Amino acid sequence: MSRHRLVQSSIRYNDYHDDDDDYDDYDDDYGYDEEDAGDDDGKVAYVAGSAPSKQPKAAQGTKPNQQPVVISQDIVDQVRAIVGDDYSDSAIRAVLLSNSGNIESAVNELLDGPRKDAGAAENGRSGGTSHGHTPFAFDSPSPDDIVASARAGTSVSGGKKAAEKAGQQKKAATSQPTGPKQSSTPTKAPSTPKSKSLALGAASPALTPSSSLPKVNDGSANNLATSLQSMRVGTPGPSSNPGTPKSGSKRINVAEAFAERSSEKDSMNLVVVGHVDAGKSTLMGHMLYLLGVVDDRTMKKYVRDAEKMKKGSFAFAWVLDETEEERSRGVTIDVAVSSFETPHRKFTLLDAPGHRDFIPNMISGASQADAAMLVVDSSTNGFESGFGPGGQTREHALLVRSLGVSQLIVAVNQMDTVGWSESRFEEIRSKLLNFLVTQAGFKKDKLIFIPASGFTGENLLKRQQAELESWYTGLTVAEALDTLQPPSRPIDKPFRLSITDFFKGAPPNVSGSGSSLAVTGRIEAGSVQLGEVMALIPGAEKGTVKAIELNEEAAKWAVAGDHVTLGLAGIDIEHVSVGSILCDPTRPVPVTNHFRAKIVTFDIAMPLTIGVPVVMHHQSATHPATLFKLTALLNKATGEIVKKNPRALLKQMSAEVEIKTTKPICLETSKDSKELGRFMLRAGPSVVAAGIVTEIVAFVTGASE
Repeated sequence: MSRHRLVQSSIRYNDYHDDDDDYDDYDDDYGYDEEDAGDDDGKVAYVAGSAPSKQPKAAQGTKPNQQPVVISQDIVDQVRAIVGDDYSDSAIRAVLLSNSGNIESAVNELLDGPRKDAGAAENGRSGGTSHGHTPFAFDSPSPDDIVASARAGTSVSGGKKAAEKAGQQKKAATSQPTGPKQSSTPTKAPSTPKSKSLALGAASPALTPSSSLPKVNDGSANNLATSLQSMRVGTPGPSSNPGTPKSGSKRINVAEAFAERSSEKDSMNLVVVGHVDAGKSTLMGHMLYLLGVVDDRTMKKYVRDAEKMKKGSFAFAWVLDETEEERSRGVTIDVAVSSFETPHRKFTLLDAPGHRDFIPNMISGASQADAAMLVVDSSTNGFESGFGPGGQTREHALLVRSLGVSQLIVAVNQMDTVGWSESRFEEIRSKLLNFLVTQAGFKKDKLIFIPASGFTGENLLKRQQAELESWYTGLTVAEALDTLQPPSRPIDKPFRLSITDFFKGAPPNVSGSGSSLAVTGRIEAGSVQLGEVMALIPGAEKGTVKAIELNEEAAKWAVAGDHVTLGLAGIDIEHVSVGSILCDPTRPVPVTNHFRAKIVTFDIAMPLTIGVPVVMHHQSATHPATLFKLTALLNKATGEIVKKNPRALLKQMSAEVEIKTTKPICLETSKDSKELGRFMLRAGPSVVAAGIVTEIVAFVTGASE
């Protein structure tokens, strides 16, 4: 009975069969109408005859003057004690009505299945008469069950255990004497487990392949299951209780997804550094235009607007320098972020400022990079001003190497101003090579020198100048970028994201996510998926990831190395600051204000002593700090202790020190996280030292900025 109720109420059966006529007289055959019958929770239902308020349809085989049969809830409970919980109250009551209230006949019909409608429908499909009755095996699903389960995204119940229980029930019921006598205390049979597909509105597991379904007598179950699967109807659906998270819900296997993505193109983060006016933004802006990242219409607008400001040569730089201040001053102030692709790589571009006033921004960009491009000016006195004292070429090279960047492309820019002179190129190359290898610590085989012109576009994607082709046969800038090797990603470690920017609302390219806060930064470790809960440290605020934007597109997951914008819900923007860490709440990042470190000093003019105030740069954050203790001087080559408790640190020294910050900061030791274990120290306008965290001395709990 419940099978047809399920099909009738929740499935448009004619979507799968053409024999709708078999079910047209459903209500008349059973003398039960949902609209006219009492509620499931009611105590009394009526069949043909008179009723106090409503006049239901007469059941088949009843006489017009027949007295109404009263079906109380007690009788329904007696039947349920025998047949179990596979049927709803309304289904049991309907069978009792069709059997004139005879409990024994109703139980036999429910357990054995010799029902008029079943025989008629089956014979109608097979072309037989309506007098034949084929008992249905209740240990197997009917075709109707499979249809209903497929529509609901659930599976039919079956298997060996269900068959055994159904057999036990049948034996217990049929062992009673047959006849019209109504038993007031029917024998109880073991009840079958709840939540089977036979019961109305019951939830059941996901639909299994047809090969694993129990077979029915005529084989229609397997045939129907196969046809449903071919129509993609049998996909798993939601739980019967949509308000409760489904246990064991599918999660993306990030390791497999990342491996599949990497098999297409590896992703890398590239920072472009160099002295001010070396032409960094012009070179990369022109390259983005040649790669098709910037269309012709936009580029023409930049040219027209730049000429109006009498800065026509800055048009390509405006691709990355977007603020009014940057365009009016002609210098990069903040780190510009863009993306582009080469034949074998996907790059997130970080265009760092070159002016010494914006060194903190440059450090922020370099700390997110996997590789770097150092742009130098080859014009007369251009290289010398950047490479000499006070220039940023040396300092930028030292900073990127100290922040863990080991691969460097040196673009010798503005070669068109010196007539593509080979001698000028070799002069610059020899000076830089010696410095980068002996002082900065780069390996020679990780350095690539390329002559180029950002303004004309020569040797960015291809070469056309005969003067250059006469002596240079090496790589173009794009080809050199394609040779960079991505580092290994710590995707199996706890999630860490250092926030470089934040704003209210959702990520720009993700709409309708429900997020109230968006944070931007590079994932330093671990992975993130939609719906995960993350903690904001310091502060211990928690929020849910509602959206992920990767390479200006919506994504479902991201891993270490990806530069992303996350949409969060549950975190107030007042608790967020640049440099905060978004992390796994079960394994949060340590918070401290006192730690030990190994540092290397640069070309400092004044010695570093105990108590000297410094500014600590860690990722995108800056923190006031002091040198609390000078523990020992170290041998730069071996790391062995040379002298304990020195009084001061001079230039080009390696030492072990203790540092205290005025506010709690998020740190990890270098062995646990190379990215979060590195930092820089500035005193005044200059960077005086770079270091790695070796030990956290004091942990701060419940810290809040």
